[in-house]
Amino acid sequence: MTGRKIPSAERRPCPARALGQCLIFFVLAVSLAHSAPAANVPAEPNMFSFQNGEVLRYKVKWGFIRLATIELSQKALGSSFPAQYEVLLKVKETQLKSTLNPSSLASQIFLQEEGGERTRRMTCRYEPDSGLIAMEEQVAGRVIARKTVPFEGVYVDLVGLIMAMRSFCSSAASVSLPTVVGFALGSTDLRFAADARPIKLEIFRQTVPARHMTGKTNWKALGGVSGPIEAWLSDDAAAVPLKIRLNSSLGRVTLELEAIQRLDWPSAPAPSPAGSTTMGEAF
Repeated sequence: MTGRKIPSAERRPCPARALGQCLIFFVLAVSLAHSAPAANVPAEPNMFSFQNGEVLRYKVKWGFIRLATIELSQKALGSSFPAQYEVLLKVKETQLKSTLNPSSLASQIFLQEEGGERTRRMTCRYEPDSGLIAMEEQVAGRVIARKTVPFEGVYVDLVGLIMAMRSFCSSAASVSLPTVVGFALGSTDLRFAADARPIKLEIFRQTVPARHMTGKTNWKALGGVSGPIEAWLSDDAAAVPLKIRLNSSLGRVTLELEAIQRLDWPSAPAPSPAGSTTMGEAF
């Protein structure tokens, strides 16, 4: 098995800037929505998908055209067990950051920031004492919208939805997850295959056993992201998303893993030095 370096994310020409932004609202996060408490959700999510220092990098393709690069990283907050995690998704000048409880997948705080001359910032915070989800949107430091939504239970945001896909990967179950998208409420239905099948990706020299997931978003995000979702996740405790397909206003878009940094993967490289922009390739 050999490693390779990949350059830091470049600015790549994109035929539709809006699409690059919309991917954040999913992802593919994986991007959020809410709804009534979920039915048919396994009581204990698999927490092994959470690991301090993990970094995943994806290429985003529309047919043969590369639109963008997405990076998903994790950081443990504190030394308690289970520690809360900050999961960050970055694409172009936009980033989505979620603080999650690994034992329940509950979203604590969600932050979305878009750069440029007029920075747009959206926050979503759960207030358990009042049973409310508090949402706020700012543009250039000025609050332009606020909303509170009554809610009791556990919901996921867009970044949390990706971690939920990983946590339930080996359950062979069908789950319905209350999901937050923007200021709207919705749900996401996911179905996980019971058996693993091999999948081939460019970065691996051999096929990788993967669990197939299908699903449907009962919400619509910026860029027309909505409807069917399809994903392949590694058939191990890490449940790394290897490939994700989703619908957008341009048509079918694919996210494919192109680099990974995770300590417990076979032949995984050592973490890159602080400040480095390179990651090794597993397998």
